[in-house]
Amino acid sequence: MNEPGGSGQSSRFGDSFVDVEGLLLFMLCSKSGDLAMADMRFLKDDPWVYLKEKNPSLVSYGEVRNIVVHCYRGQVFVAKEGALEVWSSVEQRENSGSGAEGFYRRDFMDKREDSERGVIKKIEGGGYRLFVSREDVEGIEVWERLANLVR
Repeated sequence: MNEPGGSGQSSRFGDSFVDVEGLLLFMLCSKSGDLAMADMRFLKDDPWVYLKEKNPSLVSYGEVRNIVVHCYRGQVFVAKEGALEVWSSVEQRENSGSGAEGFYRRDFMDKREDSERGVIKKIEGGGYRLFVSREDVEGIEVWERLANLVR
């Protein structure tokens, strides 16, 4: 299976994660920060579909370092440097077009002050909580408002 875009450059990718329940494989491109998804039930030569931000003012450009991805309860949590976002699956509408990019939407979980606390190194989920550890920061952040986000 080729990497997203078929580039064959494994150094482009920061983190990958498998959502075993959803049979999905996610990869993040370290060059652009784009999130790509492949459905393991329908693998082909280039199975990658990029999840895209529909709001042009929120699209980030340029190289992104320190990327972490974690799938939990049907959500994809993505840390880029110190910022934390969640890609949530949404119900498919009839005649809404094709492709997985129409089935996910991105939301930012933190405020600017949160993202300036340090680079996120690890994300774990448990119950309706998300646990986040940051580089050079003592302690672990516990996000408890996941009841609205997590199914």
